[in-house]
Amino acid sequence: MKLSIVIPVVFFILMMIPIPVSPTDSQSLPAAIWKVEQMQAWGVNNIAIDFGIKGVWSYNGSWVQLSRLDPHMLESWGGHKLAVDFGSYGLWTYDGRSWEKIA
Repeated sequence: MKLSIVIPVVFFILMMIPIPVSPTDSQSLPAAIWKVEQMQAWGVNNIAIDFGIKGVWSYNGSWVQLSRLDPHMLESWGGHKLAVDFGSYGLWTYDGRSWEKIA
């Protein structure tokens, strides 16, 4: 199945059903039901998910928190970067390793 079909279907499912999130990285956030506000595929196998005030998380087999800030918008940029509008904090890009402020 094409990725262009899978992503909208997964997004629809995530929007309709609350997701229990249990981070597998070193962060000790409690498992809870979080509401998905946005989702964006980026890079080869990455999905960035905006959980509102719980921040931006990425999933590529395990959950990793990318930012604690609540973004206004997520967008794939340049094929391998994620562009994120953090409102008054500015527009940032993430390349999988580090953040860079661009505006």
